[in-house]
Amino acid sequence: MSLRIHCIITTLFFLALPSLVKAQYNFITNNGSITITLYTGPGGAVVIPSATNGYPITSIGPTAFGSVTALTSVTIPNSVTNIGSSAFEICTGLTNAVIPNTVRTIGDNAFYYCILMGNITIPANLPSIGNTVFAADQKLAGVTIPSSVTNIGEEAFVSCISLTNVVIPAGVLSIGESAFAGCSALTNISTAAANSAYSSTNGVLCDKARDMIIQYPAGITNAAYTIPGSVTSIGYDAFDSCDNLTSVTVPGNVTSIGDSAFSSCRSLANVTVANSVKNIGAGAFYLCSSLKSITIPSGITGIGASEFYDCSSLTNVIIPNTVTSIGDSAFGSCVALPGVTIPNSVTNIDQYGFEDCIALTAVTIPNSVINLGPAAFSDCAKLTNVVIGSGVKNLGSEAFYNCPNLASVDFQGNAPASDGTAFQGVNAGQYDPATVFYLPGTGGWGATFDNVPTALWYRAQPSVLSFEPSFGVHNHQFGFSIAWATNASIIIQACTNLANPTWIPVVTNPMASGTNNFSDPSWMNYPSRYFRVSGP
Repeated sequence: MSLRIHCIITTLFFLALPSLVKAQYNFITNNGSITITLYTGPGGAVVIPSATNGYPITSIGPTAFGSVTALTSVTIPNSVTNIGSSAFEICTGLTNAVIPNTVRTIGDNAFYYCILMGNITIPANLPSIGNTVFAADQKLAGVTIPSSVTNIGEEAFVSCISLTNVVIPAGVLSIGESAFAGCSALTNISTAAANSAYSSTNGVLCDKARDMIIQYPAGITNAAYTIPGSVTSIGYDAFDSCDNLTSVTVPGNVTSIGDSAFSSCRSLANVTVANSVKNIGAGAFYLCSSLKSITIPSGITGIGASEFYDCSSLTNVIIPNTVTSIGDSAFGSCVALPGVTIPNSVTNIDQYGFEDCIALTAVTIPNSVINLGPAAFSDCAKLTNVVIGSGVKNLGSEAFYNCPNLASVDFQGNAPASDGTAFQGVNAGQYDPATVFYLPGTGGWGATFDNVPTALWYRAQPSVLSFEPSFGVHNHQFGFSIAWATNASIIIQACTNLANPTWIPVVTNPMASGTNNFSDPSWMNYPSRYFRVSGP
């Protein structure tokens, strides 16, 4: 019964409203106050009324004016205390908004991508600036953050490309990630001396202790920058879009470089990173299109997702043997990278790890790698030869998709698991078809592998197959398998002292079908015994 009465009252209320208000707004009532839910008017300069039919307008609801591109200015009355999330989002014609001091909350994205917004006053009593509230307001040149504010949300002013100066008042205790990232005209961020959480050095925003760089203003014109001696970490997006920066030195006091720390620094050509750095975050050098060379510190254990993605000038990278994983798209679209040495510490190469490295001609995947992710080397147009180590157990879908010039894939171990798509598109170029080569003594091979013809692969020198199942002690004999050329002969020699070796021939055997299995029943008669294999 009560719901029905409420509906009747609401209907009567709508009928009683002035025709102009009804024509331009949809709204709801709640406890004697009105929330605008949708603006339906023609745009232009809009003055929102403070009340209609005796009821105050106290709230502008989520998306109420969202994407009204004809809106040029808006005056919000003193009756309003709340502006909802995305309330004026993508009002691309909005140049001015008058927000009264009565407003206590402004929701996330409230004025996001109001690209012509050049004048806005943040209410004097506002306690918090939400996430992406003024993001991408490209004409916003100045902003005064009132002393009432204690929190500035993530990406609150991101990509405000006309913003030149920011003052952080004493009461701000929390600044979200990327709050001022991508503000290409920003040259200075200063903090009140009484602020207990933040400080600034030469316009660079830091935490109070100055051991973390939070935001380096992208408009600073210095070409070279050395991280100060007090700093131990570089924060998320700290140098994002600093296009004036050409050189950075990360000294020995720094231990961590955050996600996207130097992303989109398009002029950054030289980076020196000390071995004290133990962590480099995902996307740290994303889209650093001028970066030519990088030596990854020896303490790094993983290369993060998109860490060097689209570093289109990168021609040399040194990966230390402490690295165990190469993340998603870590070197994707490094179109100038001619080669890379993957150390034998790496166990996993994630999807798209080297996708679209169109200058890459050859690659050796070491025996340590177990998983080769989907599309790991897809669209590597000049790739002609791949050596895949014996440890690879899983070959991701489309791992070498659309590598049209791939001539040979040399597997050192047994056939890995695959879904049949690893080599799609490899026969479209100069080599038709490509060939998968496998070693004598390895298993799982047929006439084709993933629809690519197979053939035996013989090594240039006789080699002990240490990964093969017969390697080691079996039936009280020590043995191993040897691979080389079919019908060639090999000599196995032994000695008991490597310091002063006397090599004694143990056996000479032909390599029937390219392999030979050797076992030594006398190995326990010696305190130590060493073997070597050679041709005749």
